[in-house]
Amino acid sequence: MAIVSLALNGRSYQVSCDPGQEERLQLLAKYVDERIRNKIPAGTDEHRSLLLISLILADELVEAKTRMLDIEEDAIPASEQQSREAKLTEEINSLASRIERLVQSINPS
Repeated sequence: MAIVSLALNGRSYQVSCDPGQEERLQLLAKYVDERIRNKIPAGTDEHRSLLLISLILADELVEAKTRMLDIEEDAIPASEQQSREAKLTEEINSLASRIERLVQSINPS
């Protein structure tokens, strides 16, 4: 395992990854950090920032997947479209569950 240092919202985090993935993780962290700085109000506590940025990034992901499906929709038979929509719904539900578990692990009630 490789260790990479990531800077997010003014804090440094050590994260392990597969060898060769360091640059990709740094690129992803830079993207997340830019989204935090541009979308989350200054002074927002860390847990709330994590929740908000997770929701923002999930929204971006769902929007991008929806656009991709819309583009492909014209060339795909209706039965296959339904299957893709079901998979997208499943992915959205899975992502929502992961966000909920992450928030609960950070801020247990």
